[in-house]
Amino acid sequence: MTGAYRRVAGSVRAVEGVEDQLAAILTATSDEIAHSECLDSEQRAEVYAILDAIQADTKAHRKTITLLSRQISEASADA
Repeated sequence: MTGAYRRVAGSVRAVEGVEDQLAAILTATSDEIAHSECLDSEQRAEVYAILDAIQADTKAHRKTITLLSRQISEASADA
């Protein structure tokens, strides 16, 4: 693996780590909202809708990063 591929692969791994942290934080936030007593059912539903949208984006980003990581690995093997 050349230096350029190593740098890109490292950056991709860093982004992957951030996405993993974000997914964990979103899950924890959903759990906290479930036990929160300061929201009525309508407010809770709105927060869940927002969290669901962010979680869907995070899932899509994680898939994209996985594909990018594979492509980098394949390209570096060919180099």
